[in-house]
Amino acid sequence: VVLSSSVTENGYNIVQCTGVPALSLVLRVNGVVNIRQYGATSSTDALDSIQYALNSGAKVVTGDSIGVFTISAPLSIPSGVTFDLKGTIKAGDIKTGELSTRGALVTMYGVSQAKLLNATLLPSDTAYALGASFSGVVIIDGASTECQVLGCDIDATGINTTNPAFTEGVTCLGSFCLVDNNKITAGGVRYATATSSSNKVSNNKIYGGQISGNVNTSTDVSYGHIIDNNTLIFPTRMGIEDQGQPQNNQFLSGTRITNNTIVGGNTPEFFAISAVSTNTIITGNSIVNWGNEYAIEIFSDYSVTISNNSIVWTDGNPNDAIGIQSQISPYEGGANLISNNVITGAKRNVNTACINIRGESRTVVTGNSFYGCSNILLCSTNIVECTFTDNAVLMSTLATENRTLITGGDNFIAKGNRVKYDSTVTGTAYNERVFQAGWDGTIIDGNFIDGGNVVNNGAVLGFLSNGVTGTNVKIINNNFKSGTRIDYSHLIDPVVDNNEIDGAKTQHSRVAKGFYDATPIVKQSVTGSKGSNVALTDLIAKLVLLGLINDSTT
Repeated sequence: VVLSSSVTENGYNIVQCTGVPALSLVLRVNGVVNIRQYGATSSTDALDSIQYALNSGAKVVTGDSIGVFTISAPLSIPSGVTFDLKGTIKAGDIKTGELSTRGALVTMYGVSQAKLLNATLLPSDTAYALGASFSGVVIIDGASTECQVLGCDIDATGINTTNPAFTEGVTCLGSFCLVDNNKITAGGVRYATATSSSNKVSNNKIYGGQISGNVNTSTDVSYGHIIDNNTLIFPTRMGIEDQGQPQNNQFLSGTRITNNTIVGGNTPEFFAISAVSTNTIITGNSIVNWGNEYAIEIFSDYSVTISNNSIVWTDGNPNDAIGIQSQISPYEGGANLISNNVITGAKRNVNTACINIRGESRTVVTGNSFYGCSNILLCSTNIVECTFTDNAVLMSTLATENRTLITGGDNFIAKGNRVKYDSTVTGTAYNERVFQAGWDGTIIDGNFIDGGNVVNNGAVLGFLSNGVTGTNVKIINNNFKSGTRIDYSHLIDPVVDNNEIDGAKTQHSRVAKGFYDATPIVKQSVTGSKGSNVALTDLIAKLVLLGLINDSTT
């Protein structure tokens, strides 16, 4: 029983109470009402009628696909109510409140278990006031829990023309919320801020927008989010951004970014996937033709795992984007894992690395495959304990200038890798170098390098110290074949043992030195009579030649 003034008697099971003109009867079937029961039509502002239905106490509020319902301010879904619209709502020319300033058509503020289903949400034909830097068509605030946005078609076109990169189809700041199976145009999804936790963004198709979590105050601890199986087409800023600032005690932790597909053009501003966070897992994603900066970028003080992703360029990578950049800041210790990824076609520029390791980064790069790329791994010289193990590299083209595939810093370990040059490639006048890693503590162990009998400026160099005078360097148990050569002439007392070069055990291309850097000489024979000083004089002379002594005798 409701006030007759709040409903319109019609064919939707609303009748006037007999003998009580002020009251009407609303028939609900299993707790379900239709917004038309409360007078919603497509010919007038339907805001009040729909809100009456949402506030009616019914657990499920439905609509229909006949016409478009226009509203002038945001609708608010109460706790425990499912709004299964099955139709279209559009922002009117007259806009008030957050519909005007943020483009919000539907809100869930301070509620739990509110749901929006099967709604098509359209922007206004007239301009918005743009009072907020972030805009969102559907907004779930930080005080809400277990809310859902499912199966909706959301168009955010034109809501924020001054800052379109921060236009969101769904702004989800609560906890334990689900944004699933929606189509979002000209906007994205925000899944984290402040103390939000355990939100899931999955199975959405997003055109021209991004998925972002952002923690930016010193008291924020946001954790446990899942970003899974979304498709992002031509994001304008980033694809997926998982951003905290651990150095300022602003933590975004434990996000799972899995099985997403990101297709980039030549215009994105930053990265396809960015994790400035802790304990993040980035796995099973597919990134195609990302057009700027890095396909995956992590800047973390704690462990991040990047595994089983596919990064491919079919367009020649015209803007020289890098496949993966791993950087740990000096604020804390940690280690990142980059494993079992496939990177293809990052081949435009010899300075474009598939994987770039920067900062004081302890990073393990293992089990990855690289095809048709230029440089493979670039480590800055202050790297601590970076390892490059069990990776496969196939080089199908030669560089147009001197090129080093794998550059390591201090304590760099390269073990069990396979690098093969396609023997059909044509030579040039430039150097091809596989490992350039002569810094202190470098270990090159058990690698297989097939130079493909390629002749550039000499054959392929399997190892080159390139003027670096590193100490405690080991080059052991490697197999260099098909014309591959090695040069470690500048290293200080390296261990070079059990390597094979085209079937022969050898220590190749080393410039030998005598004791204390004396000019090397062959084994000496001491001559002269022991009965006089002839033999002693000859011995002293030979010891001087070996560099063992200085002759100061008289």
